[in-house]
Order: sequence, then structure tokens, then C-alpha cells
Amino acid sequence: MKNSPRPASALSFLIRPFGLIDPDRGIAAAEEAVALSAGLGDPRLHARTELLAAGSRLLYDTWRGDDWQTCESARRTLEALSPAGVPDYHRMIYAHLQMLQGHYEEALASLEAGIPKANEPTSLMVHMFALSGTTVALLHSGRFGELLRIIRAGREMAEKNGNDPWIFVFREAWLRCVVLDFDGARRLCESVTHTATTSLARQPQTIARLARGYAELERGHYDEASRYFDEILDPAVTPKFFLHWYWRMSAQLGLSNVWLAAGSLDRARSEADRFLASALSTAEPNLHALGWDVQARVSMAEKDWRGAETNIERGLGVLQRFHIPTVAWRVHATRSELYRREKNHDAAEAQRAQAERVVLTLAGSFESDEPLRRSFLSADPVRRIVGSRPPGRSARGRR
Repeated sequence: MKNSPRPASALSFLIRPFGLIDPDRGIAAAEEAVALSAGLGDPRLHARTELLAAGSRLLYDTWRGDDWQTCESARRTLEALSPAGVPDYHRMIYAHLQMLQGHYEEALASLEAGIPKANEPTSLMVHMFALSGTTVALLHSGRFGELLRIIRAGREMAEKNGNDPWIFVFREAWLRCVVLDFDGARRLCESVTHTATTSLARQPQTIARLARGYAELERGHYDEASRYFDEILDPAVTPKFFLHWYWRMSAQLGLSNVWLAAGSLDRARSEADRFLASALSTAEPNLHALGWDVQARVSMAEKDWRGAETNIERGLGVLQRFHIPTVAWRVHATRSELYRREKNHDAAEAQRAQAERVVLTLAGSFESDEPLRRSFLSADPVRRIVGSRPPGRSARGRR
């Protein structure tokens, strides 16, 4: 087997099952494949293993700029060396990385190749990764109705064929968190955690904890809420899984919100600083915007008006560079509140109206009779935006 590409190829395949079972072992196998392929004189194989190993670290461990540069370099090499370009599975990984940097349209174009047309054969793992990336890209770009149609059709087909619809359940739960239906997200996750394998249960268990944390926060049960967020951050309770780092940062944001609501400003500042540092260590624009937003809200509570101005303007700067509607309305709402406290009422109303436009566009992506549309518009944070319009002004576009 000396100088044979087979050991490197075989090791690279291990990330696929180990990604679901034991991500660290999968990453180790991919890294060994990189080392083996380096001396084989096969630049295509070496580029494939580099993209796989670096991409796996980004998806299953943590975000590192160097790993992204490795993926980008490997992609260019593969496209230069062969008309076929990047293999399908590797292309799905690369598309996820595009999506995690806010490039949703580019990611969706790449992911489309992994969704087979009628009677067209494809790899199961390629198809699964294509569905995974497509649903997250649609979610972050605010195309909720389209996402829900894919989720429901996929779930129906999986159940009809006797397959576990876990990926569709997870994605609907994520959508429900985004539209503030935390009880619905929790119920969905609890419906699969007893049937999923131990490794597959990690993601729904994490989403369920996040949903419970926010539900307890809404009820003013701050210690209970913090306990759920702390469990997500504890590796002994919540081991690694696909994009676990995203959910851990979401839990850091949850803790910031808990202590801000509780009036524990020292703890709120500590958690907000920790969340912002974590968010800025990634290239994920939603996390960046949320990081600056919570910094501004804590600064307002501390009556640090200059700090609040600086932070919320940085959050608005992220919105200028990326189309991230699921968090944009929150940033505009905070900017409005800061203007209101400064008694700049015209500017406050302009920002509130912008937040309302984003909210109504998101709600309008659902079918008019979709229950999630109604629950989103009736959630307290949304009603404070849509329902606080000055007298005589109507909500154009509201259906």
C-alpha cells in the first residue's frame, strides 16, 4: 500500500459517520488523511483532504480564519486542476461555509447541485448536507414560507418511506426559535429526543434547552433560565455536534439577556463581553450584529450613552454589509429605543418603522393562514414594534 492513495481516501470518508457519532475522531481521521496525502504527488487528492479536514474543523469544532483560508485555497486548486472541479460532498461542505459568512444566494446555488431531480441518483450524504445547508440558508435569509414548505414536504416523504425525519424536525425547531415560538420548538425537540440515537439527540436537546431558557426568561424565572443556558455551555452536558459552537454562542447571548432583564448589570456586562468576543471570532454576520446589539442594550442599562451609540452603530454597520433580516429588526428596534431615550422622536420613529418593515416582510413570507405567522406577530417583542406606531400611521403591507 506504499504510496497508495487508498488509505488517505479511506480515512477521509470517516468524517461522514463520525460527524454524527464522534466529531473529534472524524476530524482526527481527516487530518491524518491530509498528512498521508501530502507525500503522494497527487495535488487533487491533497486538496480534497485539506478542504475536508479544514471544513470539518469549522463545522464540528470552532471557527478559525486560517481554516477558512485553507478551504478557499483547496477549492481554487480543485477547480484549476479538473473540469469537474470540487467533488459534490466537498462542495456541500464549502456551501455551508459560504452560508456561515452570510453569502446565502451563493450558498444556495452551490447546494442546489446536491438536491437530485426526479429519478436522478445522488449520494445520501450529499443529499442530506444539501438539505441541511439549504434550510439554514433560507432561514437566515428570511424566506420562512419557502423553508416551511421544504420542511413539511421532506418530513411527509420521510415518514411515508419509513425514515426518521430528524433533520426536518431540527430545522423546524430552529425556525420556531427564530420566530419566538419557544414552546413549539421545545415540544418538537422533545418529540424526537427519545427516538433519536444518542448522537443525533444532541442537537434537539440543545435547541430544547435554548427554548426552555427563553421561555423561563419570558416568565421572569431568571435562575431557571440561566441553568438551561449554562447546560448548553457545559461540554459534559452538551458534547460537540454539527455547529455546536453556534448554539453555545446563542446560549451566551441568552445569559446576557437573562442578567440584563434581572438587573444584574455586572453579570450582564460580563456575559455580553464574552458573547461579543466569541461572535467576532467567527465570520457569522448574524452573531456579529447580535453581539453589538446586546452591547448597546447593556450600555443603555448602565446609562453609558456614548458606548450605546458606538455599539449600535457598529451593529447597523453589519446590516449595511449583509442581508440578515432575522436579526435586523432587533438592531433597528434597539436603535429606535436609544433615539427615544435621547428624545430624538423623529429618528426613533424612522428606526421603529424600519424594524416594522423587516418584521412584516418576514411575516409576509408565510402563507396568510399559517399559525407561525400569527404567533410571530403576536410575540411581545414584535408587538412592541408593530403596535407602537404613532397615531394616524398604518402598517402598510400587513396582511
